[in-house]
Amino acid sequence: MIKHKTDAVYTFQEVPAEKSSIEEWNRFVLRFPYYHFMQSWQWAEFKKKFGWEGYHLALYKNSRIKGAVNLSTPCRMFLKDRLYSSPGGVVLDQKDKAVCKVFFSHLNSLLKQRKASFLKLSSFMPEKDKPILSLLENFNIQPSKKETYSIGLAQIPSTLVIDLNKQDKESIKKKFHIKTVQCIDKSYRDGLEIKPVKSEEDLAVFYTLLLSTAGRKKFMIHPFSYYREFYNIFCREKHKYNPYGKILLALHKGKVIAARSGIIFGRRLWELNAGSDIKHLRMRPNHRLVYELIKWAIDDKCRYYDFNGVITEKEQPGQRDKFHRDLTEGLAFFKARFGGDYIKFIPEHDLVLSRGFHRIWNCMIPGIKLHRKISEFLGN
Repeated sequence: MIKHKTDAVYTFQEVPAEKSSIEEWNRFVLRFPYYHFMQSWQWAEFKKKFGWEGYHLALYKNSRIKGAVNLSTPCRMFLKDRLYSSPGGVVLDQKDKAVCKVFFSHLNSLLKQRKASFLKLSSFMPEKDKPILSLLENFNIQPSKKETYSIGLAQIPSTLVIDLNKQDKESIKKKFHIKTVQCIDKSYRDGLEIKPVKSEEDLAVFYTLLLSTAGRKKFMIHPFSYYREFYNIFCREKHKYNPYGKILLALHKGKVIAARSGIIFGRRLWELNAGSDIKHLRMRPNHRLVYELIKWAIDDKCRYYDFNGVITEKEQPGQRDKFHRDLTEGLAFFKARFGGDYIKFIPEHDLVLSRGFHRIWNCMIPGIKLHRKISEFLGN
C-alpha cells in the first residue's frame, strides 16, 4: 500500500478497500459542486477490469480526507507507469492553499517515484471557473497541447445540462422545443413501451442496437463484456452514496427498437450509451427514451440532467439562444432541443515529469486519431 507520512497532521496514502472507506470517499467527492461519476470509487474499480491499473489516493488531515484523486495507468507495456490519467481530476478545496500545496507536492513525489512521464488531468469544471486554472498553473500543471477526447480518454469539451430544480414530469416539458414535445407525444400514440434491462438476454439486444448504430454512424464501442460488467456493477443494486445505472429499452409490438442508458451519482444523472433500429426512427423512440431518463432523474430527486457531451463546431459560450439556433446538425441538435444550458469545460491539463516522453506522446496523437478513424470507417 502507498503511504507517505508527512507530519503529525497530514498523511498521503492509498485508501483501503473497506466499506467504510469507500463510503467516505464517495461522500467526500459529493461535497464539491462539479463532482462526476468518474471520480467515484466504483468507476475506478470498473476501469480496472478493462485494461487499466488504478489507485485511490487521499490526503488525510486528522484522519479526515482533505483531498482525493483516482490515478489510472494503462496496462499496455509501452504506456504502463509512463502515462497516468485522472478522470475528473483531483478533488480538492481550491481555497485551502495549505492543503493544495501538500497534496500536489506528494502527488508529484509519488509520480516521480513511479518513474511516470506525465499525468493527464481531465476536469468537468466550467471554463468560467478561473480560480482552478490559476491553482493548476501555480503547481506547474499546464493545458494539454493536444486534445485526447477523440482517442478515447475521458475529457469531453462541452455538454448540455437541464436544471431539474422544482420541476415535475409535466412542467419539465416546458423547457423542451415544441417539436420535441410532439415527438414524445407521438411515441405514446404509437404505443411504445419502455422497460429496463433485467437479464443478459436484454443486454444482448441492447448491444445489438449499439452495434447497428455504431456501424451506421461510424463510431467505436466497447465489447459486450464491458456493458455486461457495467450492468452487474451499477444496475443491480442501489446504494445511497454509490453511482447506479439503468438501461432502458423501447419496444413496439414486443420488438425492441431503441435503447438508452444513464447513471446517477449524487443529484445528477448522466446519459451514457444509445442505440436504435433505423427502420423505426419515425416512431421517435430516442425522444421518448431521453424523456424516460429525465423522469427517472426527477423521481430520484436529481438536480441536473447531463447529456454527457455535445460536440459542435458552432459553440457559442454564454450565448444560449444563438447557440441553440446554430445547432443544426445531428446529435447536437437533438440534444439542444431538450432545452439544456450549454457548459464548456476547462481544457485537460498535463503535469509533465519527462519532457522527452511528453513530446513523443504529442507526436503520437495524430497517428492514434488516424488509426481510430480508419477503425471506425471499417466498423471495427
